[in-house]
Amino acid sequence: MVDYAEANWPVDVAAAYYRWSERTDTFVLFPFTPVEVETRISEGSVGVLKIRKQARHFRPFLGAGIAWVKVEQVTQASGAGSAQDSDTSFGGYAEGGVNWRVARYLNIGVHARFLLGTRLDLHGGDADYAQVGFVLGWGWPGKK
Repeated sequence: MVDYAEANWPVDVAAAYYRWSERTDTFVLFPFTPVEVETRISEGSVGVLKIRKQARHFRPFLGAGIAWVKVEQVTQASGAGSAQDSDTSFGGYAEGGVNWRVARYLNIGVHARFLLGTRLDLHGGDADYAQVGFVLGWGWPGKK
């Protein structure tokens, strides 16, 4: 994620890009064929981010915006060829967390993100999720 704000703006403008992929091997009982499935998910988002900067090192933040998700799936069956399918959807996200400025440019923290409102025709589902993770980031300007 990257964010930008001028000194007098009440919120930062934020943009992010996430990518995930997984390859799974399975076996179809009939006709006794090994199958490989590769799934790739890409997500881009834009929104606003409110960072509380009153404290010198402790910076809680909240954000929200819109996201675009693309899911691609490739299935390869030994001796039977391959099939590919993909779908895209828009949704909304909300996020929050806290960063600590531990050095002039270095931030560490905790981040939670929720994506809601997506709908995919691929397997009749959605790409909604909730995640919590750790942050290791570079901050600018380099102020303590």
